Amino acid sequence: MKGPIFIGGCGSSGTTLLRKMLNSHPKIACGPEMSVFDRARIYELSLSHLYTLFRSDDFDELDEGCVYPVRFQPMDKSYCGLSDAGHRRFYFDEKRDVELMFDQVDNSVDFLRLFFDKWAVKNKKKRWAEKTPNNIFTVDRILDAYPDGYFINCIRDGRDVLLSLTERRGTSPYIGIFRWLAATEAGLRANRNHRKVMTVKYEDLILQTEKVLEMVCAFIGEDYDPIMLDYWKEPLPEDIESNPDNPTTDYGKQPVFKDSIGKWKKDGLNPAIVAQMDLTMKDRLVDLGYE
Repeated sequence: MKGPIFIGGCGSSGTTLLRKMLNSHPKIACGPEMSVFDRARIYELSLSHLYTLFRSDDFDELDEGCVYPVRFQPMDKSYCGLSDAGHRRFYFDEKRDVELMFDQVDNSVDFLRLFFDKWAVKNKKKRWAEKTPNNIFTVDRILDAYPDGYFINCIRDGRDVLLSLTERRGTSPYIGIFRWLAATEAGLRANRNHRKVMTVKYEDLILQTEKVLEMVCAFIGEDYDPIMLDYWKEPLPEDIESNPDNPTTDYGKQPVFKDSIGKWKKDGLNPAIVAQMDLTMKDRLVDLGYE
């Protein structure tokens, strides 16, 4: 199998859209968020220790030492891809299916690779990708663990990100600003330090979809397939985003549309928030090519 593909970036920056497009590729399976590669603790756990967590279905320990700067809520056990509820989203209906994988590897990193390898095969794909926005804060750990891997960093105009985070997810504007600044800084560093990191702008993905997907495919070593443009027609396995109570449930379920670009200008944000954005985000926006 070719090397794995990881996607990260600030939430509401197009990570889910890119995930769905990659999953539509005939050779790539990119499904539910694993929510584990972004936790630094996973790279330090012995295989036996990870097995203990798996058997108890208690992954709270993985929260220890998290390097991302903002915690929005405690990790829901069902949201961890290795939990009882989580692995079923990956088509491993029986816990025993996953238990057997522990006998085939020597460490936690290889276990996760095997987990996804088998999941890709179940999906009749030859390669896997994983999208969790906070992966952006563990790029070094990910690429050290998987030197054959590739990382795609998604960025978007922070003002539109802030509007999305506050309107759709109920995030405090000030937490949203900090989250975007932290994620874009991590992404800029990753892009400087690793040749196997590619940055994709949300706006380019929307306005030049085919061109950007061709570039992404060239970066990860796959042939571009126009079927990726029909991502919105292909249902994914039931996961966190198929929950009707989740405000992100419609992400990636329609063709690309331009209305969300520059939406912050149209929706009349609170002037105090606009002033705060100008004070804290302006230099970074200019660095990233946003006026």
